[in-house]
Amino acid sequence: MNAICPGYVDDERTHENAKIMAEKTGKSVGEILALFAASAPQNRLIAPAEVASLAMLIVSEKLGAMTGQAINVDGGAVMV
Repeated sequence: MNAICPGYVDDERTHENAKIMAEKTGKSVGEILALFAASAPQNRLIAPAEVASLAMLIVSEKLGAMTGQAINVDGGAVMV
């Protein structure tokens, strides 16, 4: 079994979390999303298609021998 470990994905859940944090902090949703994006060296949210592409590769026969891996798709966030 392998695991995909995404960073902040540009999806409904991330935007909802940003809204909740904005309400609690008095910042705008845009400011919170910018903070999320800035948590990684690429300074952006992860596209859902990037996570999906990795999922398709993992389940393909091309990586049949790969097992027990946790793969980060986070724009380099674990590097900092």
